[in-house]
Amino acid sequence: MTRKISVAAAAVVMGGLLGGCASGERPSLQSKFQDLNGNNSWPQRYSYPARESVLHPFEVQMNNAKVLDGVVNNLDFESGTDRLNGVGRDKLDRHARKMPAPDPRVFVQTSADVPYDPAAPEKTVQVRTELDQKRAQAVLSYLNTRPNTRGAAFEVVSIDIADPGTNAAGPANAMRGLNLQYRSTLQGSVGGQVQGIGGGQATNTIGVSGGGTGGIPAGGGAPVGTGVITR
Repeated sequence: MTRKISVAAAAVVMGGLLGGCASGERPSLQSKFQDLNGNNSWPQRYSYPARESVLHPFEVQMNNAKVLDGVVNNLDFESGTDRLNGVGRDKLDRHARKMPAPDPRVFVQTSADVPYDPAAPEKTVQVRTELDQKRAQAVLSYLNTRPNTRGAAFEVVSIDIADPGTNAAGPANAMRGLNLQYRSTLQGSVGGQVQGIGGGQATNTIGVSGGGTGGIPAGGGAPVGTGVITR
């Protein structure tokens, strides 16, 4: 009996040393004991929720981007009508050409371009609902004319979403600084420079006197200097 208790206590101690805390929640002594007695799921039971907590925000971002990429906005219709304009038809054409197959769920923005009548608010809701249905039917009718989606079963979902946009200051600053990333120079980076001073005058003849400095740049060249011709 004493030996069994000692073995169990040793297992608990070893579990405390090896278990660690990988998911932010300290495992119980019972779970540590099970890990050392045939349960080989450690550290998967802790690494899996940790991995999911990191990947989940990216999955939400990916799904939101998928919705924004496929939603047909109010600006894709002629104002106050269910007639698709050129931008809306082009967006549905791109949706129909997606490979390997287009998403069967298409989102249409709730008709926010319906004028509000303060004297009859309930009429605004009724007109918006009817226009949403007409626009959904217009989207389905147009998709059924595309070669890749003719006869396909689509589901049009009305969604109250803001028009996608972004702050223009960031892209504008990036474009203004783009030319700075492609500048180059012809100056050499390896080499030295030779400088010298000189001057003199020949007697009883036409002399040349002067003083100056001359140098040989790193990339090559001839020394330059100044002088004065005297008689």
